[in-house]
Amino acid sequence: MNSLEKDQQNRVLVEGALRPENLFVADRILSHLYSKSFSASTRDWMSPRWQELGRALGAEMDQLSQSADRQGPVLRDRDLYGQDRQEVIFHPAYEQLTRMAVASGMFALKWDPGLKEKFKGQTHQLGFSAGLLYAMGEAGLYCPLCMTDGAARIIDRYASPADRERILPHIYTWKAEELYTGAMFLTEKSGGSDVGANRVMALKAEPGSLPENTPEPEFWYRLYGEKWFCSNATAEIALVLARTEGAEPGTRGLSIFLLEQQGPGGLANPRHYIRLKDKLGVRSMASAEIEFQGTWAKRLGQEGQGFAIMTEMINLSRLYNAVTAVALTRRALHEAWFFLSNRTSFGRSALEHPLVAERLERLCAGWQAELYLCWRAIQALDAADQGDEQEARLLRLLTPMVKRSSAEFAVYAIREAMELMGGLGYIEQGIMPKLFRDAQVLPIWEGAGNIMLLDMLRAMDKAGAAIVLKQELERLFSKLPDPGAEDWAQALWPAAEEWSRRSVVIFARIEELTRMERPMAEYHSRPALEALTELVQAALLIHQYSSDSADWIAPALSQLARRIFGEWSIGVRDKTGPLSPEKLARLMGLDGSISA
Repeated sequence: MNSLEKDQQNRVLVEGALRPENLFVADRILSHLYSKSFSASTRDWMSPRWQELGRALGAEMDQLSQSADRQGPVLRDRDLYGQDRQEVIFHPAYEQLTRMAVASGMFALKWDPGLKEKFKGQTHQLGFSAGLLYAMGEAGLYCPLCMTDGAARIIDRYASPADRERILPHIYTWKAEELYTGAMFLTEKSGGSDVGANRVMALKAEPGSLPENTPEPEFWYRLYGEKWFCSNATAEIALVLARTEGAEPGTRGLSIFLLEQQGPGGLANPRHYIRLKDKLGVRSMASAEIEFQGTWAKRLGQEGQGFAIMTEMINLSRLYNAVTAVALTRRALHEAWFFLSNRTSFGRSALEHPLVAERLERLCAGWQAELYLCWRAIQALDAADQGDEQEARLLRLLTPMVKRSSAEFAVYAIREAMELMGGLGYIEQGIMPKLFRDAQVLPIWEGAGNIMLLDMLRAMDKAGAAIVLKQELERLFSKLPDPGAEDWAQALWPAAEEWSRRSVVIFARIEELTRMERPMAEYHSRPALEALTELVQAALLIHQYSSDSADWIAPALSQLARRIFGEWSIGVRDKTGPLSPEKLARLMGLDGSISA
């Protein structure tokens, strides 16, 4: 070869490596889950929206997301002439990403009265089906979208009929320019997770301060004080926790208030942005420190009910957090899979190296476990909203369970996927660094891991969740496959016996924890609750097994069994080795590949 000629073999990926045009079409696991979850008529309505999100993920969405992230919101607090403006400026890509979210129907199908009735009993599953795809491309904006849904839920349940009729159409609108986004202004410097330490005060509006003929004057207050971490700081509707005059200490003294851009009768209603947070990730969305200086707000519910009402929004946000974790992990697996399936090293395909295959098996098995646990919690939410008390008790436990486990797994899995891609996974031109930064907030937001463990412990102790979960596990484990069907099933049956014994031990341990004094129970709770999470995930994987899903469920179960019971107790006995590239592709559930 002439020394001046370009070396055609000097390339990162094999010649002809192409990304699929549609990431939803290319994802066999998500396509199968959605097909199994929804009726044909529901799929007919939703499929064009899934298809469009999948197309955008394979096309312009990454560039928009990275632009909005790298050129994040800017606070302009004064104009050229020294006048206070308090204006937050967003990159135009943020507006385009908002339009994509609205077009997906994730809000319309939940809050438009006609669609809400049409999809009754499945609105959360449908909304999250779109959200999971959306968050694979943009996790920053998905936080305001989460709080918009949560704010709508609280307004629908607790606001006056007039306020509901005025606000909700701005949430289920199909026009992005008419959308009202939501926010939850909860934490303060003195409290953080200890919400009962909050200090923001709400003083009842004085007689004569309200415009004449203001409806429901008794519900109007003025807010004073500072909120420390206000994500989606510019939201048109924000729910704020504050303490009324003479209220008792702790969370029982908190009330909840609806804060809008304008006060009663169209009065100006400024919120003072002290500064925008300079965050590690999810930088496209504005988080701020905000000071209220007599800001108008309208009380929802009774005084002292604020924290209980806000908890409904928080628990929904925790499921959004889990969906985001599942989405970011899946996108990282997409990226790693494309790289490895189109990369040669040491004279063979990267997928043919046993340790590469083993790591991909482990990551995809773990992702499936989180996906199906998350989906089961969403199903429980749909059922609970229809009045199913058993599902409500189950949801009380599954929500903190999946929030904690999915967030921790996302941070781990994305880092592992980056390592599989080598130095290329560390380059900012690709999306892996952004995925990694965005994922770091997931174990923190909506309650850190320790808070989730405490919530699980309370649910097992007080909410009656232990009995319901036992019944659920018995139902799920009853669907063991025929041990002669596949080689993996022959190994699974001994593992299933181990799972059965483990279930008895875990529930005995949890019962023991509930009898301990609180500090001791908390100190010893982590191993038992983490083991319980793994048990539920294994049962859900078994329940998902069918001839259609065996390609990915079977190896995932085998991998999960080896991890839970130890390589020497299960792995050596089943004599399995690394999956071939073809079987590995079936486990990943990805047709085609995408560019890094």
